Amino acid sequence: MDSTTVHLPGGYIDEGGTLHREVEVASLSGREEEFLAHKQVKGAVALVTTVLSRCVRRIGAVGPVTEEMVRNLLVADRQYLLLKIRELTFGENVQANIFCPWPDCGARVDIDFSIRDIP
Repeated sequence: MDSTTVHLPGGYIDEGGTLHREVEVASLSGREEEFLAHKQVKGAVALVTTVLSRCVRRIGAVGPVTEEMVRNLLVADRQYLLLKIRELTFGENVQANIFCPWPDCGARVDIDFSIRDIP
């Protein structure tokens, strides 16, 4: 399982008031992929919290990472970590074909970008 160290845009403040920005993240394992495929948790927020708690190995010097710690992260930091986990697992290029959800539209939309292009 691949892992890397990243720096959170916002950061995590621990119980002692220390700001931690360095995070070690790991790619999805088969366990997480199966978990996502079967959606064993109700609700997207709970699903994201569980996946992040499994893939984030440490925040600063604090580890292992609990679901409570993940819940206390800023939304932007959670999104950033999801992108980094996606990049580690599947590569930096994102390609997809989706359809507009508006009933009167339904147009096909092609998505093609690199995660590294996101500021």
